[in-house]
Amino acid sequence: MEMFGYSREMTGHVMQVVGQMQTQAQAQQEAQRADTKQLLEAQRADAKQLVEAQRAEAKQREESIRSENLAREELLIRMKTDADRTNAERERVIAENELKRQKLFVDTNAAIQRDKMQADLQKDIEFQQSQ
Repeated sequence: MEMFGYSREMTGHVMQVVGQMQTQAQAQQEAQRADTKQLLEAQRADAKQLVEAQRAEAKQREESIRSENLAREELLIRMKTDADRTNAERERVIAENELKRQKLFVDTNAAIQRDKMQADLQKDIEFQQSQ
């Protein structure tokens, strides 16, 4: 009987130790799960931050490109306007010079015609006087 009692006591202690070991193993597993969950959440948060940073960077790059394109277009418009203004001024100067040339031609032609008519008149007068 003593042996049975001792055996039962030993079995109880062994069961108690096994129960404690199981409890410790479960606690360890739960701690590992919690650590893994925490690590996964941290990785997700890091990935989310990385994606947000990449989106912000892409948006900033896009805005920068848009700003550069607008500045380039504005510069091209300014250059075209300046070129048009320069061409208009050049054409105005050419037109003025052509007008001056035409006036000079008309004035010179009129003076030549007047001198010719005067010479013809003088010639006619001298011819009539000689007759």
